[in-house]
Parts: sequence; structure tokens; C-alpha cells
Amino acid sequence: MSSRRFKEFKNNNRAALSRKKRDKHVVELRKQKRTDLAWKKRNIVDSEHATTATAPILNPNNEEDFFSSLFTAMQSSSLDEATAAVVSIRELVSQEDEPSLDTLCASPCLEKLIEFVSLTDPEYEQIQFESIWCITNIAAGTTTHCEALAQADAVPVLITALSSSSLTIQEQAAWALGNLAGDSALMRDFVLSQDAVDTLTRLIETGSRKGLLRNASWAVTNLCRGNKPPPSFDTVAPFLNILVKLVCSGDDEIVINGCWCAAYLSKGNNKKIQAVIETGVASKLAELILHENVQVVSPALRALGNMVTGTNIQTQIILNCSVLPSIHLLLRRLSLSGGVIASLQPNVKHFQNHLKKESMWFLSNVLAGTEEQIEMVLESHLLPHIVDAMKSGVFKVQREAAWAICNATTSGTSSQIEFLVSQECIPALCGLLDIQDVAVIGAVLQALFQICVVGQGVEGVENAHRHDIEECGGIEKLEELTLVENEGISERSKCIIDNYLTITNEDNEEMAPEVVGDAYEFGTTAEDGEGVENYFI
Repeated sequence: MSSRRFKEFKNNNRAALSRKKRDKHVVELRKQKRTDLAWKKRNIVDSEHATTATAPILNPNNEEDFFSSLFTAMQSSSLDEATAAVVSIRELVSQEDEPSLDTLCASPCLEKLIEFVSLTDPEYEQIQFESIWCITNIAAGTTTHCEALAQADAVPVLITALSSSSLTIQEQAAWALGNLAGDSALMRDFVLSQDAVDTLTRLIETGSRKGLLRNASWAVTNLCRGNKPPPSFDTVAPFLNILVKLVCSGDDEIVINGCWCAAYLSKGNNKKIQAVIETGVASKLAELILHENVQVVSPALRALGNMVTGTNIQTQIILNCSVLPSIHLLLRRLSLSGGVIASLQPNVKHFQNHLKKESMWFLSNVLAGTEEQIEMVLESHLLPHIVDAMKSGVFKVQREAAWAICNATTSGTSSQIEFLVSQECIPALCGLLDIQDVAVIGAVLQALFQICVVGQGVEGVENAHRHDIEECGGIEKLEELTLVENEGISERSKCIIDNYLTITNEDNEEMAPEVVGDAYEFGTTAEDGEGVENYFI
């Protein structure tokens, strides 16, 4: 078989390949750990359709001789003998101890396996199935093994197999394509370039068999996944048509895949967000926030979080799906030692913190919206959860909670800011002033500044919120921050102290905040530290 197709694609994507080599192990493995999903799956369970090898073919010390003998058997005019050889390969590559695939990929056996996959006559269904199973597990190997399959033109043959009259063949072909797409951005884009999208979409739209929908939706997830670079949205857009069916399937594995598809497709610009919203999937995602399986909750919450990063109108559409009451109940469950969700998970603390962080991130985006949207958060009794997250959460949860309060004080009304103060936001904010993160300190300073602006009365009269800030050690911490090397942090801290927290009012024109319209802004300099001048993501 010709390898020109993949080589031409690879040569046209050299920049992407270079980026893959730099980022794959750091970014993709981190992402895999965060989402607790394995992007490749080795089929090591005996299938009801599997065949037991009848030929006494054993693996000698010389691997090349071993595969040479198998290749001879695969060329036999006897279908039984050829099938036995393929079964021997399948049993080898199905072992959990990661057998060496290098020799197999370099042998003529690989192209023979792909040739068997292309057979369409019903009498060859067993050898076709066994060959796809072999390819599935080869694709679960390294990038080198996946590229060997691509160079041997396995991808278009597998896509053709998706249209087989046999559901078993369709199911295994979808699994193999999912492994290939999950290897790297380069392999993902190559599979996409071979017209896999329409075939998989049609398969899911018309399919009802659970195993088939699980494998096909998992392949779709891998084809939508990635942000360095992301797949072409126009290419994967047809998958929008299957989102509702996947998330409403009732099968956890299929629902999880559907939620991740929604999350990946909604990540990015407002055009992508709008396309996902228009599928009508948001209302079901809002329901899934309270699902008993955290593997469902996490991607559902992430997808909704992506959508509220859009316009105020898009955010309001999501809020109209009753998301805020669901998040309130979720956070309440998590605060009760993990509630129902924790009882079903092996690593309770990890999932608690992860879901709290995702919830805080969602709320921070909403609180950057309109005054009405901020009011919806406050009326949903979510503020105590945000304050508690700042006080006692792990750092990644504290960080998102701090951004939530910062956004609320920046976008909210004076009365809303006063309500934040009444709910113990000041002690929680001041507790983060000694954290070792410039961006978080910058967000806290911004929030304290807005609070002080609201609390400022008649000139010469103590700021209404000075006592609360002083009582929790905030003024002392601000004074310490005036001495740090980061000029942006030190100037902002000095500005707050001099203009709002010093009882004797001394004119200081240089440090006074600039009035822009009806709002106040800190003065900035060219030497401001990273993450200070631009507070919002």
C-alpha cells in the first residue's frame, strides 16, 4: 500500500509536528491527569467474537523469524490457517505488559493485516474483525506505531469498515480510529482529513447498540479534543448534530463522551459557543451537574463554564437553564464530606477540589457579567460558598474564588459590593494577600480597591470599611506589600493605604486613582509586573 497520503499530510503540517514534539508529553499528559480519561484503550478482554488460535505458533527469541513465520501463514490459501496467524498476533498485542510492537510494524504482517481489514465478503468477517482488533492495540502504542499504521493507509480502510454491514466490525473500527485520533494533534487531524466525520456522525445518528455508540462517541471525543492546536471547527462542526443524543443516552460512558464533546466544541470564540448553545444541549448539561457520577459532572460543568465565557446574552441563556441552583446544591453536597458523589468515588478529596474549582471558575465568569447576572448569583445563595472557598480551599480553588469576588466588585453596583462586605468577603480577601501568586494578589487588591471606593465618605472621615480591613490584619499586609519588588503590586498597595485607609487625609496627587467616566482606575506604569496590569482573563 502507498504511504504517500500520510507523508504528504505530515510534510504539510511540519509546524504542528514541531509543536507536538515540544508540548505533547507536558500538555497532553497533564490534561489526561486533570480529566481522568485515558485517550487510548487497549482491547485486552476476550470478545464473544474472538477466535482461539489453533496453530501451535510460539514466539521464539528471534522476533523477526517469528513474524516471518506468521506472515507465511497469513498468505496461506487456507482461511483457517491465515485466521489462526492473525489470532496469534492479536493475542500477542493484547497482552497488558506492553509487548514490543516495533518488529511487527516493520514486518510485512502490518500491511497484510490492513489488507484483511479491507475484505468485505461475509466469509472473511472473522479475519477482518481479528485484524482490526490487532490494529486497535497497535494504535494504543506509541506515536511511531500510529504513524506506521497511517503510512500503511490503515485510516481510510478503517473508515470504510465503519460502513460495514456487521455491527461488530463497525464497533471495533471505531475503537481503532479513536486510538489513532487520541495519539496526537497530527494524527487527529490526519484522521479528520480522511472524511471520518460524516461517517461517524451518521453511525451515531442511526445506531442504537450500546457498544457501538460507546466506541464511536469516544472516537468523536478524541477528534474534538486538543488546543495546541485545536481541530478545525468547520471540520468537526457536524458533530454538533449528535450532542443531544449522546448526553441524553442514559449510559454513563456515552454521556461522558458527549459532555466532553460539548466542552471541546464550546472552547474558544463566541461563534463556537453559539453553535453549541443552538443545539439545545445546555439544559441537559445543567441537569447533569447533579449526576451521581463525577465523571459525568466534571465535563458537563466544564462545557457550561466554557459557554459563560461568551457574551452577556450567551451567559444569560445558560443561566436560564437553572444552572445556578444546581451549582448551589452541588457545592452543598461537596461541603458535606463529598455527599452522594464522594461515596461513589475512590479519590474523594481530589474530586471534591476539582469540582469546587470548576464551580468557582464558572461563577467567576458569570460575575464578570451584568448587574442582573451578579444579582442572580447572590440570590442563589452562592456567595457563602465562594467566601468559604477563599478561606479554606486549596490554592487552585482559592484562586478561582478570588477572581469571582474581584469580578463581582468590578462589575457590580455599590449595593452589591456592600452585600459582599456583609458576607465576610474582606477577611477572606485579606487572607490571600500573603499568597505567593502575583496574579491572585493583583485580583485581591483590585477587589479591596473597589470596596474602599464604595466605603469612602466625606473627606477626612474614616473609610467605612477601614476597621474591617484593619481587624483582619489587612492594613499590615498591605504595608508589607508596599515594600515588595514588584512595582505594580507595591504601587497599588500604597494607593489603597494612602487614599482610603489613612485616617489623616494627606493629598497625594501622584497616587490618586484616575476617574474614568463613573469608574475609578489605578494608575499604571510601564514597569507593572506580569499579571497585574491586566487582571481579567
